[in-house]
Amino acid sequence: MEKNYLQNPSIKQLSRAVLLNECKLKKGFKQRYNSTIHSFITQLRMQRARKLPLDKKTISEVSGYLGYKSVSHFITTFKKHFGSTPKQLLLAYPKI
Repeated sequence: MEKNYLQNPSIKQLSRAVLLNECKLKKGFKQRYNSTIHSFITQLRMQRARKLPLDKKTISEVSGYLGYKSVSHFITTFKKHFGSTPKQLLLAYPKI
């Protein structure tokens, strides 16, 4: 999953890939990682977003690259995760 999260896999696709039904996959994942699959993927995306050169790409490009279909959803998730929007972060910490 850590290699394919940018493709935005569904629970159904993941369950087929690991040959488990959806319920067992979700339950087993939660027990193993203490997180839902959705939360885990969001965490991976935000870790990747932090490493991307936000000053060299548009927010739309970054959100699309990370698998978000909506720029506003990406910005909302980013703000929830980091406490500020990507633009606010760029303004607060400009590259020298």
